[in-house]
Order: sequence, then C-alpha cells, then structure tokens
Amino acid sequence: MKQQLNTEDKLFSKFSHDLRGSFVSILGYTELLTDPNEKVTSQEINEFVNRIDFRTKEVYELLNNFINWLKLEKYNKKLAIEENSLLDSITEAQFYFNKTFKEKSVNIVSELKGISKVFIDLQVLQGILKNIFLFISKNILKKSSLKVHYVNYTKNVVIKFEFLSHFEEHQKLALSTLKANNIDIPNIPNEILFAEKFIELSNGKFELVLEKDSKVKLIISLPKK
Repeated sequence: MKQQLNTEDKLFSKFSHDLRGSFVSILGYTELLTDPNEKVTSQEINEFVNRIDFRTKEVYELLNNFINWLKLEKYNKKLAIEENSLLDSITEAQFYFNKTFKEKSVNIVSELKGISKVFIDLQVLQGILKNIFLFISKNILKKSSLKVHYVNYTKNVVIKFEFLSHFEEHQKLALSTLKANNIDIPNIPNEILFAEKFIELSNGKFELVLEKDSKVKLIISLPKK
C-alpha cells in the first residue's frame, strides 16, 4: 500500500508539473504578443502562434488524461462502461497521427479482422489508444512500418503494435522499469504512463517489449465483458 501511494504521488507530481509548465509557456508567449513595448516581427508572431497552438493542444490532451485518470481512480461511478467497437476506436485514434506518419513515410499495416468489442468506458478507451499512437508517432523510425493487429479470446482482446525505434540507453533503462515495482516515473513519457495506468485500472494488461534488433512490441489486453 505504501509503495502504491508513493507511486501515485510521483505520478501526480509529474503530471501537474508538466501541466503547469505548458501553461507557463503559453502565458509567456501571449504576454510577448500583447506587450506594446515588445518589437515583435511578423515572423516572430507566426512562430509564437505556432508554439501557442502546439502547447494548447498539449495542455488539452494532458487535461483529458487527468480527467480520465480521476474518473478511474476516484470517480468511477462516472464511468460509462459498455461495449465499444475496437476497430472504430483504433481507426479514430490513428487518424490524429496520420500527418506525422506521412511525414515520416511510415507504412501502416493493419490486420484488424472481424468485429471485436471491448467492455470499457469509451473516453478511457480513446485515451488509451491516442496515448499509444502518440508514443509510436514520436519514436517510430522514418521509412519503416507499423503493424497493428488483434486477437480475440473469450474474455479479452489482445492488441499488438509492432514497430522499429532507436532508443538511447537511458530511455531503454527507463522503459524497462515498467515491469518493475519501482517505476522510473520522471523519465518515462507521459503518454505511456497514462496508457499503462488506464489499462490496469480497466482490468486489462499492458506490456512493452524492447528487442535487440530495434523492434518494439506494445501489447495490451482489454476486457470483453
């Protein structure tokens, strides 16, 4: 129990720190744009607006994740646990990152056969998949492939994401702690921390495997009922 509380404290500290950091950046840029004493060029205005746009989207996703985390941890009566289409949710989540995949010349191989339903809150499901695709879009190698497929079982569905990535040694060490009791929270990307947390709190399982040939396997199991 003590270990669990310590982990929750560290997670909350990291997420709240990153949330505040994004708001500080947005406020800094808007202050520059609205200060009449600042001699801001049109090129700088365009750059600041792009940065504000990026940070605002980042804050929005962080807040969404925070809300889903609170629903799962503290306000689970607000969850709408029901059957949802896995194919539709994967397709929708992938859509948000198609531009990045296209820029990286990533070939997506989807082997999603048959109709599969998962028994989970829709917003939480969308949060899980968006976080996973965000992690993949950031780390997948250019001119490589992403393979997505799932296997139906009686009580659960196992979804596998396979791709190539080149992580630095410190990143590998941090990600390898996901299997340990003492997770290296400060050095693991938020999107993976949220995805793992949401899956476990939804009675599912999460596994990230880093192989020697730069292959990454992200395997999740979600309940069907």
